[in-house]
Amino acid sequence: MEKYYENNKEGNRVRYVVNNREMYIVPMVNPDGVEAGTRKNREPNYMPGPMHTPYPDCYGVDLNRNYDYMWGIFPYPANSANPYSDEYQGEEPFSEKETQAVRDFVGSHDFVLSLSYHTYSELVLYPWGYTTQPTDDDELFRGIANGISSINGYEVMQASELYLTSGDVDDWLYGEKGVLAFTIELGKEHSPEYDEVLNISKTHVWVNLYAAEIADNPGGEWVLREEEISEKAEGIFEDTPTSFAMMVVMIVAMFGITYGGLFKCFRIAIKSERKKHGNMEK
Repeated sequence: MEKYYENNKEGNRVRYVVNNREMYIVPMVNPDGVEAGTRKNREPNYMPGPMHTPYPDCYGVDLNRNYDYMWGIFPYPANSANPYSDEYQGEEPFSEKETQAVRDFVGSHDFVLSLSYHTYSELVLYPWGYTTQPTDDDELFRGIANGISSINGYEVMQASELYLTSGDVDDWLYGEKGVLAFTIELGKEHSPEYDEVLNISKTHVWVNLYAAEIADNPGGEWVLREEEISEKAEGIFEDTPTSFAMMVVMIVAMFGITYGGLFKCFRIAIKSERKKHGNMEK
């Protein structure tokens, strides 16, 4: 947050983003799972049929298999269809309160770009996850992912190269809402040591800044030229308490969730005041 008031290149970048972007943070989608040390939430799983009785000792849905895009395309005995699996998809799309909350939140905004932070593997992933076929925006996805990789040094790949998924949030965000959605798999383990958490967090503050910079023109230049930033940051020392608070929340939330175990999902969704990516000039 100190950068906001610095009269240098980094200060100009921060001020420009804070004054010209809307940034929304969801600190954690699965708090019950984090508390229990599992990727699934802790709701009981119920058998189908009129009795709808609970499975014995079977709890939770993998929330990142519960979104309504290509949900359930891998039928039982695939892991996602097995209630006892760590990747259980749920009884139906958006069956869980957590994913319903994300659905409703996204539906009330016009987002351009989304970053989801998971652990682990040091990867930058982009759609599709349900198929090895590329999206219509594959070149754009790879360009942005390479921009992220130039900051954090992570490997870039289409999500399905890692493994096939269905009902994934990035596929839903892009397939249903047209959002350029990425998942960043942080670090080399689920719960790194404190010093490594700090290093990861500091690095990804710059990833977040980069994502915010390009949000109004994802297909254009990765970072505005310094003279352009200086021009657009006129009046930079005027008081802007609301925007400044957004930047503080982004950084504090990032440190908090990563130290809490780096479990999913810390998400930054960036909403542009201008055009959606499909109508942008190169």
